Amino acid sequence: MKKLYYIIIVLPIVFNIASAQSPTVSAVAQNALNKVGRNFFIENKGQWHPDVLFLARLGGLDVWITKYGVNYTFFKLEEVPSSQQSERRLPDKFEHKDYILLGHRVLMKLQGHNESPVREGKEKLEGYYNYFIGNDPSKYASFVGLYKEAIVKDVYKGIDIRYYFDKGSLRYDYIVHPGADPSKIVFNLEGSDKTYINSQGNLVFTTRFGEVAIAELKTYQEKDKK
Repeated sequence: MKKLYYIIIVLPIVFNIASAQSPTVSAVAQNALNKVGRNFFIENKGQWHPDVLFLARLGGLDVWITKYGVNYTFFKLEEVPSSQQSERRLPDKFEHKDYILLGHRVLMKLQGHNESPVREGKEKLEGYYNYFIGNDPSKYASFVGLYKEAIVKDVYKGIDIRYYFDKGSLRYDYIVHPGADPSKIVFNLEGSDKTYINSQGNLVFTTRFGEVAIAELKTYQEKDKK
């Protein structure tokens, strides 16, 4: 009997900080983006390194989906206090403020993975991005697609990863097709200050901004959901 298994992992995101990087968006595209919200995956059409397949942005977190795993980039902007301000001077609404960008990267790197997986975007949205990076036209990308789901096929033989959103949280499933070996799924967490299993059985890694739990892990068969 053929069987299809899923290993479901949910990563709750609790950060809510403004993004520090924005692409160029046309008025028509912006109207479409306003309708779809923030939960989508941006395809790579050459505007980023070729190892990147998709990017998802949640407030204060960039999730880079790559050929070799997921790079979580947590960040926030902090205002630099001005030592030149006078207590007597009235506030100036045009006054320039300086900020510093604080960040922390954690890479969930797959071990022994297929180096040439196939990507697929599902449920394409109406909005799109245009990227014009620097003065190098080779890094320009127009009509960059946005998707509700991102699929990376054959990360291991017969095993795919499906990325999607559920109630604002990022989820990802390992889809183990008939005959594939789920024991091949192995990853390391690189860049975490501390990694451990908490009392609820969740995998937790720490960043300079706090803890992140990989929680609510489930495994089930597609036919009857057991």
